[in-house]
Amino acid sequence: MNKLSLKEQLFFSTTRIEAYSDNGSVGYGTGFFYNLLKENGDIIPLLITNYHVISGMTNFTFYFTKKDDKEMPVFDHHIQVSTIPLNSWKRHPDAAIDLCALPILPIIKKLYSEGLKPYYRTMENKYIPSQEQWNAMDAIEKVLMIGYPDAIWDKRNNMPIARQGITASVPYLNFNGKDIFLIDAAVYNGSSGSPVYLLEDGVSCDKNGNVKLGGTRFFFLGVVCQTFLHEVNGELKLIPVPISKTNVVPTTKIPNNLGVVIKSSKILDFDKIF
Repeated sequence: MNKLSLKEQLFFSTTRIEAYSDNGSVGYGTGFFYNLLKENGDIIPLLITNYHVISGMTNFTFYFTKKDDKEMPVFDHHIQVSTIPLNSWKRHPDAAIDLCALPILPIIKKLYSEGLKPYYRTMENKYIPSQEQWNAMDAIEKVLMIGYPDAIWDKRNNMPIARQGITASVPYLNFNGKDIFLIDAAVYNGSSGSPVYLLEDGVSCDKNGNVKLGGTRFFFLGVVCQTFLHEVNGELKLIPVPISKTNVVPTTKIPNNLGVVIKSSKILDFDKIF
């Protein structure tokens, strides 16, 4: 293998986050790698997830896949990065936006100094839809979500789980006036922080009838943050996607497979603090 497809590369754009508290409980969520491009041309590599994944926890672990001398991933070897303190994370400048970011350049430099070469793929500003590109999307679009639902992963190969769905609200509109939209997809504990993509291969078409043959239509649409759950008494609640936790008493709640996605344009706000 000397080249990975776009779909294969997306499997290296995320990492499983393990969050530890002082009382011994462990939570699991999803993070994804992002290169924040500054106006002066500087690039700041970040690991981004939901703020509620790290809130109340004290230190964190995540994983890279190992890279060989040919710059390709070694599927059965991964690099564990541990003991990341809470104060290393930076919250989104708008506290109402459930996002936070960890600068990872110092971590990457340290790994290289130890002879460890991480393989990972990053999202970038150019994959975030412009308003014109949002407006060209149809009312219903297929979406791809990658993460660690119920903390499930391919531990041997350090690989996440992919799930598909559709946009459940009109994507170019701000649902209830917020920078969010809904997806119809299975969103479970551990999906917190999962990136959501629009990816079409071969023949693709926007709502204006513009047909693209033999190419790829690809956008980074946003980040999963909340889901709707039915309580046993029938009450419907909108809650942050729970992180899968150990040492907790299970409760009976029924997901209705609707997820809330923060629009990817809100990631650009991190420019204000980095």
